[in-house]
Amino acid sequence: MCNGTYVTYGTVVAIDYKSGWWYKSCKHCFHALKESENSIHCVTCDTFPNSHVPRFSINLRVADELDTASFILYDKEASKYLGVSASNMSLFHVNKNEYPQELNTSVDKNFIFKISVKMEDINAFQPCIIVVLKLCADNSIISKFLDKHKIYNKNLVHENSELITILSDSTETPKITNS
Repeated sequence: MCNGTYVTYGTVVAIDYKSGWWYKSCKHCFHALKESENSIHCVTCDTFPNSHVPRFSINLRVADELDTASFILYDKEASKYLGVSASNMSLFHVNKNEYPQELNTSVDKNFIFKISVKMEDINAFQPCIIVVLKLCADNSIISKFLDKHKIYNKNLVHENSELITILSDSTETPKITNS
């Protein structure tokens, strides 16, 4: 797999809470703020804001029948799927290490993901960063996607799910690969 934008189908099997579920972002550019003892700094804007905006950063484990991968679900798509902003959710979960049960609604669910893949050495287990650009849980759309690409999936259950990948910005006929 190369750097690029792909469309893939898979099942969320877990949420990795080790890195938390939200981050402090700049109000202007939405990038993460760097914290020091008595200030916060936006490296992108080169400002020292007095406040921040909580934004989602949820690490999903997505599986097919052969393997799993870590996908990062950021604020825009997470808010759309959950129906609540990270700001509103964090009001009830002040401690960043408290994990709202609402986040578990995606576990054991099948999705079509539009993802961005960047090949960077994160660690030996996952040599790339995979960011979710779009998320689709509509079963009728998923069924059409699976039919179009001749993917067998009995009742969209986890045991028969396949993680298929299609380069989405290609002008050629899409190629299906099992990843």
